[in-house]
Amino acid sequence: MTTTQCSRCHREVPGWDGVHQSDGKGRDLGFVCGRCWAQVLSKHVGEDLAHLEVKPITIEDAAGHSYEFRFRYSPVPGILKAFEFKDGNPEGYEFSILAEEDEPSASLVGRLLEKIRLGIANQHLEPCSITSGGLSIKGKTVRGRIEWDDDEDGRVPLVTIDGRSIPWDQFGRMLMQFEGWHFKMDILDESEES
Repeated sequence: MTTTQCSRCHREVPGWDGVHQSDGKGRDLGFVCGRCWAQVLSKHVGEDLAHLEVKPITIEDAAGHSYEFRFRYSPVPGILKAFEFKDGNPEGYEFSILAEEDEPSASLVGRLLEKIRLGIANQHLEPCSITSGGLSIKGKTVRGRIEWDDDEDGRVPLVTIDGRSIPWDQFGRMLMQFEGWHFKMDILDESEES
């Protein structure tokens, strides 16, 4: 896992646990860790914004597969995010939840853990020996996340379904099992329930 040094406290932290701060005029002020970023935002908004640190957790699904999750908290607007951690990098499942006003951190973490458990329990893909990529859509509902596809230079999305990265063309081939059917697509904010 690569780390980056915070320009304020000089701690070495993973790159996903911070932000690049700018002066608002396009000048980069350096990388700031999550804890220092909460302090910067506190001064900016004029109130004390806490930084929430949650230790990594491993959760097992019903099939016995284990998933390690790391957490990141953004004090404004109060979003706690959990992302699967594979081979030293964020990859796969990602869940987030919006804090309620004055919600204790234990409650926020508990709600997110429940969302994770439900999310990994509901599988939307299944093995299929006759499709390209060996997967097909299970049932008639599929939920996932839209991502940037480096291989396609962002021209088409990469989708993450059941913690797996699926290239757009492969996802399109999966949809062909429903040729002639109608569909409805809902796009939701990262913290909304899907």
